[in-house]
Amino acid sequence: MTRNRVTRNWNIGWLASVAIGFLCALAGVAQAAGEPGEDHPMISRYPGSKIVEYRQLQFEKIQLASGFAESPAKNKRAEPKLQAFEGKVTTTIYHLVGEQSAREVFRNYEQALARAGLKTLLNCFNETCGNRIPIALYRDNYREPLYRKMLYDSIDNSTSDFGYVSATGTSNGAPVAASVFVGRIRTGNRVYVGLDIVEGEAMKTDQIVVSLDKLTTDLREQGKVILSGIYFDTDKDVVKPESEQALQAISDYMKKNPQQNFFVVGHSDTAGSYEHNVDLSKRRAQSVVTALTSKYAVAKPRLTAVGIGPVSPAGTNANDSGRARNRRVELVLR
Repeated sequence: MTRNRVTRNWNIGWLASVAIGFLCALAGVAQAAGEPGEDHPMISRYPGSKIVEYRQLQFEKIQLASGFAESPAKNKRAEPKLQAFEGKVTTTIYHLVGEQSAREVFRNYEQALARAGLKTLLNCFNETCGNRIPIALYRDNYREPLYRKMLYDSIDNSTSDFGYVSATGTSNGAPVAASVFVGRIRTGNRVYVGLDIVEGEAMKTDQIVVSLDKLTTDLREQGKVILSGIYFDTDKDVVKPESEQALQAISDYMKKNPQQNFFVVGHSDTAGSYEHNVDLSKRRAQSVVTALTSKYAVAKPRLTAVGIGPVSPAGTNANDSGRARNRRVELVLR
């Protein structure tokens, strides 16, 4: 495990339990001179904030609050339910001195989560948070007396505000989760923000290469087959060398079934314009035809390239995994 990246003599690891990942666009700067770290690329800072602590672990298990067993409005000591996440953990603590209230800062982070399309697990402020979230998140995690004192300042002082929001989603095909704890210190008119981002590993896709058996079964039962193992770079139409295994399987099938002819159909997701996607999908289909006819001795009349862009999706275009399924080439009996 990678050692802590810490540039002050604090250990704020307990905040890892405040948990995890944004895709947002709050205004701010990446890193000011003299700061111990920089904004995570998935989320910037609230304008005017200063980073006072930064740490990154390549792999860690942390927790975030996802709900309550009972209402904190009825019992301020209601214990929060905790959910564990593992992955690359980036912890950033910001301080903001000025007229902004904790509620104002909190609402900006709350809105950023919603704009990012992340699903909220828990959203609370003041009495709807009770007073056990900081305790539960501190417990079973790292110890940091200074930061714990800041949290207790917020929840114990009737003139202070604090809020907590957590959410989960995906970024570039990888699971992320995020939470922010915002509070105001009663001394110094200071708002602080504790942000943790946990990034899991992206699901590995395209690990199954179409085989002779797969071609035989799907073409017999469905009249078409997805050509898994045909690879292109993003927004390119050149068949990559690692597609050789799939191309060889297609060639072998066609030699065994000389009476069959096919459409090679390119598909796309909805990123970009319709016209561009139709053109790209046609060019990719044509590249597959060219590879099979020029390198594997398949007769040209047996294959016809077609590009239909995003009009026949295999999955949703609302998330990364669905879009990955939609970017494909199919072999269709004609």
